[in-house]
Amino acid sequence: MPLPTTPAAFAALSGADLVAALPDGAVLFGPDRVVVDVNPAFLGMIGLPREAVVGLSPPHRWWPAPPAPVAATGQRAERPVTLTRADGSTFPALMTEAPLPGGVGVLCLVRDNSDRVAMEHTLRGTPTGLANAFESAPTAMIILTGEERPGVLARSNHAFRALTDHAEDELAGQPLGSFAHPEDRAIVEATIAGAIAMEEPVRETLRLRRRDGATRWVQLSVRGVRVDGLGLVEYLLAHLEDVTDQRALEADLARQAATDAMTGLLNGRSFEARLDDAVEHGLPAVVLAIDLDSFKAVNDEHGHQAGDQVLRTVAARLQAAARASDAVARVGGDEFAMLCLGVTDEESCDRVVQRVQMALAEAPAIAASVGAALVRPGRTAADVLQRADKAMYARKRGR
Repeated sequence: MPLPTTPAAFAALSGADLVAALPDGAVLFGPDRVVVDVNPAFLGMIGLPREAVVGLSPPHRWWPAPPAPVAATGQRAERPVTLTRADGSTFPALMTEAPLPGGVGVLCLVRDNSDRVAMEHTLRGTPTGLANAFESAPTAMIILTGEERPGVLARSNHAFRALTDHAEDELAGQPLGSFAHPEDRAIVEATIAGAIAMEEPVRETLRLRRRDGATRWVQLSVRGVRVDGLGLVEYLLAHLEDVTDQRALEADLARQAATDAMTGLLNGRSFEARLDDAVEHGLPAVVLAIDLDSFKAVNDEHGHQAGDQVLRTVAARLQAAARASDAVARVGGDEFAMLCLGVTDEESCDRVVQRVQMALAEAPAIAASVGAALVRPGRTAADVLQRADKAMYARKRGR
């Protein structure tokens, strides 16, 4: 399945997941920064029908500016924004923009931040209002010790205790980092240090561990609080938002954009990216071009359903013959390709070809022509692909 380049193709890619998976708003921009899909949650936020949004290119009254240039950096970006509803009213939101592989678009997730902003206003009010608002906040919130002994939990609210499945007395006095995934504890420490040093909130995404050992992805936002705005940071106020479902959706969209829908193999663009990387870094490798023989006859005689099953069988046999470091792709209708790293000479290349041919021979009634070309200094990725194709067609003519 080729990568999407039109609104219709993008809609097919996102499918029901984008429409129904998230309680937060989701907006999918194409490579030209035109809206190609939105979910009901976002439409509910702004009070507009889908047809009034899809096809538009920000800036627009309901969207402050075009997506950030995250596609160029390959990194997620988060920013607070103010959005305008159809009735002219505004509301604060937190926008997370994530690039899709291959530069095919940007997924923007939008969370209504009205409750958080109202909470921060309340926290600046009376002590009674602070205590009640803190405990009942829908967002997980914690108060951490400040500059003298940074990052120790002093108090947590109900939402945080539910998120971690820990009681208040199990949390108090413990470093926040002790509840993070071991690989993410340094992120917690850096976020806390940044919040102490800076006037603005510091945000990071990391994994938090629950009592049962399960992990949840959270968006951690930490702000330092100074007495009368001066002196040491007395304590830190942190918000944690569960973004596990968002991360899963982003991963699913990335997987769909990188793979062939029918076989689950890499698609052509992903394969070319892997080959480009091998060529750029001078990695020894061989590329195999694999084309099924008489596949059209299978479709004509037995129908496309039988043909699809043949393609899936070939994909399974190629994966069985591949090593963990190999890349296997469906690059066309009945055309497949493999990139095998660590192959340095013709003898090793021949052994790889034989292994693939033997794997395909185990599937009855499937014949394929296999050509190979080595990745060598001075050869571009296009050169290698052309040589592999040429070798494959030479074998096909010899049958």
